[in-house]
Amino acid sequence: MRFTISIKNQYPRRRGLSTLEMVLCLPILLMMMALMINYGTVAAWKVREWSVARHAAWASRHPRSGATRPGCWWPQEATMGAGGAGQIAAMDDPRINLPVVRGPMPFGTTVHDQVLDPTRGALSGSAGLERDFPLLRTLGPYRINAGEFLLDHEWQHHEMGLWTTRDRRIPVIYDLAQADASYTNAYAAAAAAIVYAPFRPNLFPLDRDDEFIYYSQRFADVPTFPYRGAPDFHPVLNLPCSWSCESGCRADHEFVRRQVEDLVDRIRGNKSKDPPVSSLPEQMAGAFRSLYRAVQDQLNDQINATPPPSPAQVAAMQAEIAQLQVKINILEKFLSTL
Repeated sequence: MRFTISIKNQYPRRRGLSTLEMVLCLPILLMMMALMINYGTVAAWKVREWSVARHAAWASRHPRSGATRPGCWWPQEATMGAGGAGQIAAMDDPRINLPVVRGPMPFGTTVHDQVLDPTRGALSGSAGLERDFPLLRTLGPYRINAGEFLLDHEWQHHEMGLWTTRDRRIPVIYDLAQADASYTNAYAAAAAAIVYAPFRPNLFPLDRDDEFIYYSQRFADVPTFPYRGAPDFHPVLNLPCSWSCESGCRADHEFVRRQVEDLVDRIRGNKSKDPPVSSLPEQMAGAFRSLYRAVQDQLNDQINATPPPSPAQVAAMQAEIAQLQVKINILEKFLSTL
């Protein structure tokens, strides 16, 4: 005999359970929603408070007086202000405590470290707020405070006693060591002897030779012409890339001796070196010979151009080529004597 048990009869339907469940869960849901709204409100006021603290610092920066209120709405009962920040622990970093900033420097150079102090004149803006939560006010009021730093009074020319921003700040930051008066006088005498030397026009081929300038302008429209202005043949010190005040400013006689010997070799020439060093006369003679040959090539290209120039122009070009060849022969004879 089969017995069929009806679940419907065993567990009869009970109406109103969903409503009961909603009634039981609704307070929890409302509590969570109230907490979310309160959290969002506090976060929004915190962000606004940071902006107000930053505004308070900037509003106190010279020439402002700090009396202006921020553009965003800020309650009258809330606080905002600015003042000296004093020492900022975060700025006490060994990476900025270098001798060039803090001293001591060698050779009697004094560093005015207060000028490069990043905390000098620093401002601290602050803002404070106390408000009630928009929901669940039984929790009591909440208080938030914010602070922002502003590094100010750094490098302004008027505060450093300078007239314009183009004035050099080094004399304000450092008391540089003074050289012996004999060195200063010797340098001034050497500079005056160079400027007022009667043979100075004879030195023009070193950096402003007339022929280089003339042919550069004459063939300026020719892309293949290798010269654009007069080259600078002045011999200068060939300092290595690692040269610094640590290696060059100290009285390192060995370092100075090597640099002077290298400079003399590039003036006189030294064939015993590997690779050989050409002398200054050899460099200049070779450069002029290359210039004349380049001009000859351009003139020959013009003679062989299509359509060809007139017979008179061809004759003038050939005569100029012959004159340049005479100069080339003189230079080659001179080079053979070096």
